Amino acid sequence: MALSDYPPSPLITLILPPPSRKSLPKPRMSETELKPVAEELPNLSKYVIDVEDVGPVTVFVEGDLEKMRVSSNIFMTVHGVGTSYQHMASFNHEADMVEVAQRSLFLHVALPGQEAGADDLDTFASLDSIGLGLVNILDTLRISRVLVLGDGAGANIALRFAAAHPSRVHGAVLVNPSAAKTSAKDNWAKAKRLVMKKTTNMTKELNMRNVEKYAMANKARSDMTTKLANVACDMLVVTGGKTRMVEAGETVHREADTGLCSIIKMEEVEQPMVEARDKLADAVVLFAQGLGLVPNARRKTSRNLSNFSRTNSSQGSEEGIVVSMVGKHRKISMEQADMPNIRRLSVNTHEI
Repeated sequence: MALSDYPPSPLITLILPPPSRKSLPKPRMSETELKPVAEELPNLSKYVIDVEDVGPVTVFVEGDLEKMRVSSNIFMTVHGVGTSYQHMASFNHEADMVEVAQRSLFLHVALPGQEAGADDLDTFASLDSIGLGLVNILDTLRISRVLVLGDGAGANIALRFAAAHPSRVHGAVLVNPSAAKTSAKDNWAKAKRLVMKKTTNMTKELNMRNVEKYAMANKARSDMTTKLANVACDMLVVTGGKTRMVEAGETVHREADTGLCSIIKMEEVEQPMVEARDKLADAVVLFAQGLGLVPNARRKTSRNLSNFSRTNSSQGSEEGIVVSMVGKHRKISMEQADMPNIRRLSVNTHEI
């Protein structure tokens, strides 16, 4: 049965027991039990979905689920240690991501116990179990494929998801990823401090006991370097040039199948999701459009060029605009260089 043949989901009140793994029901949540609960951020709908071997996982949906579930423009985000879904959702406020968000559906995964003010967890699942189980979210929401974006430990989870379910992934954007076992290079504490400075608007702070459990699960992760060959989708690795995670990112890039993985190293940056969100947003949009997603979303460079053209009509043509930018020692992008010059292609009868 095609996805479009499914009937709309009836909405009823969802009641879950306290977040204790001992009280979790064994069967997966049926579609009839699914209903968005109270919104905690504007434009986000909250769903609680039972993920196999993990337990209840909260997903904050940004966009119109009923209209967009059959679209290809669907993204799933997975946050790292010391951060929350809010950190990933706020990324869509970057200039380049705004038009993408308007044309897409985002599934912001809030890992167990990692929401502000969450109750203490009994246990935290392994990263492998989470990576395998995330497909339950897609199945429950009746979504076929996503572009997955993961940060730090979330990037490792995204890799495991892509390796286990290659048919459900358009591509993967991996920020400061590592596929190997943990090492001293995985300095999550410093990343946490950087992120918390950016989330001072949170009404409650994260439950640090739960953060520690996520950190321990990350430290106990298995080596999945040999599984990178199972990742059949395109990948974009983004690392901060000032962090030792560059080496881990280079390993992912090297071990992936030839031609499937690209890497960007941001100089003078440790945490791209914190210190260089605008540059990361630009890279994400280019990567998504390379996969055929959100083709009509304009990047900041395109919008600036369009505005320049409207306010400087005396320049005469797109070529004149590019030349004037070069004259001001501004670099031009590949997108600008490929822009067609209609005047150059036209025939001037006075010159014949």
